[in-house]
Amino acid sequence: MTRPRTVPTHAAPEPSAPARRASFGPLPASFYDRETELVARDLLGAILECTVRGVRCRGRIVETEAYIGEHDPACHAAVGRTARTAGLFGPPGSAYVYLIYGMYWCANAVTRAEGQAGAVLLRAVEPIEGFEAMRRRRPAARNDYALTNGPGKLCAAFGISGPSHHGRSFVRGPMRILAGAPVADRYVAITPRIGINPANAALAWPLRWIVRESPWVSARRETRAFLLHSGGAGQAAERHVNGVPSTVDSQSCEERRDPRAAPLFHSRREPTTSSRSTSRNCSASPPATGS
Repeated sequence: MTRPRTVPTHAAPEPSAPARRASFGPLPASFYDRETELVARDLLGAILECTVRGVRCRGRIVETEAYIGEHDPACHAAVGRTARTAGLFGPPGSAYVYLIYGMYWCANAVTRAEGQAGAVLLRAVEPIEGFEAMRRRRPAARNDYALTNGPGKLCAAFGISGPSHHGRSFVRGPMRILAGAPVADRYVAITPRIGINPANAALAWPLRWIVRESPWVSARRETRAFLLHSGGAGQAAERHVNGVPSTVDSQSCEERRDPRAAPLFHSRREPTTSSRSTSRNCSASPPATGS
């Protein structure tokens, strides 16, 4: 007798109270027309929504990474503006969707004024609607937490792809980011980005924001180790961006870090030989469509 398919072991609990609250409509383009670090922090708690063939999925954003332009060695824009990186210089609030390892899509929200490169990688979300569609698209997920606890995983679960979504607006259309319940600072931690090449000058830059206790955050083992290593604070030095306080100071963090220390996070596979490939999650070329 064929055994019926069951819900994956360790199914996720009901969405958290903040996630259950009604969203307030799409974030405007002006929300993204700011320094990338500020957008990355403020996207925590916002709601990612994607509708594919009439099926809508929603999830509360619990993890982001900032890629801050040409001077960021881990950002695609480090090579300058090309046909393939043009999306990073696009209108604020547009989607920059690219493929890694030839099989996983990653979705970014473009930031800053048009012509100035920058983007926020959407690394993880807490699902709040469309569980069945996500399970169907991610049959290999060992449990519901594994459905969307990584950039490639959430794109697969939500049906996000380069051909369908690269260059589209997050303000309108089938893929939007809606205002949600803000996340208080006490629930947020800041860490280095995931999977940066150990030889990269941006290895220790604190440009990853997470909802501290969310079980949907990616690389939880490495994250816990970093928070313990940093005394649990997970906070970066403060600087000012256009007169607005920001929580990241790349240079001071780089200077403070012992260059002899092992990387806090590292790729589980060898980096590619291309000089353009500097990060596991920001290393592959974006699709030609829409660039």
